[in-house]
Amino acid sequence: MTTSDALGASARKVMISIFRKKDVTAVDRHFGESFIQHDPNLADGLAGMKSLAAEIASSPAADITIYRTLVDGDFVLLHSRFQGGRYARPVIAFDLFRFRDGKIVERWGGQEPETSPNLSGRTQVDGLTDVRDRERTEANRTLVRTYRQTIMVELRFDRIEDFFDSSLVQHASKIGDGIAQLRARIASVAKKGDSCTSPRAVSWPKATLCLFCRKEISLRDLLRFTICFESRTAKSSSIGTC
Repeated sequence: MTTSDALGASARKVMISIFRKKDVTAVDRHFGESFIQHDPNLADGLAGMKSLAAEIASSPAADITIYRTLVDGDFVLLHSRFQGGRYARPVIAFDLFRFRDGKIVERWGGQEPETSPNLSGRTQVDGLTDVRDRERTEANRTLVRTYRQTIMVELRFDRIEDFFDSSLVQHASKIGDGIAQLRARIASVAKKGDSCTSPRAVSWPKATLCLFCRKEISLRDLLRFTICFESRTAKSSSIGTC
């Protein structure tokens, strides 16, 4: 097992321990003493995670299904469906963990209620899940940063076809397939002066993960590249405000 595989397995293990096995002691075993929490819905430090674990443990409906695991260096991203405790109804979540010395020392979280299939009949979690083409991570990381700067910051909506193929398959809950709907959605949330931050990118079916942030909103977009050498993307899945 590679280091990446081990970190991915560790991240899955802790979430399964908390949400499925309802093991409140998992926090002490898997989180470092200096743990930092970025999810605004949880208190900082170990106390916040222990409180969440206790909530989940008392919830009969608590469970989790993990669909995707993405690893980049010391960072692990899980794309999951879970419920329990404060999540009375199922949510679709991106959980980004940073590891140090085998333990989680930092977490970013974003959740969105599970919805019915979007306008194109796709769910928030369906699609490919296996990891491949890791050697293209850096090229894809650069491409996504360019896309975010050009489209989301400079608001050059006329250039969206430079980055997305006309056969774009969309998994976001509020819009369907194709570039026209994506352009309208981006225009509705992007504002001049937005900052573009892409601290992590990981390879998954010729894919990269990018975080785009501004003061009012944080978007997490998971993009799958199918024609990397032509600088186009064909799949998009996103979770909105978190």
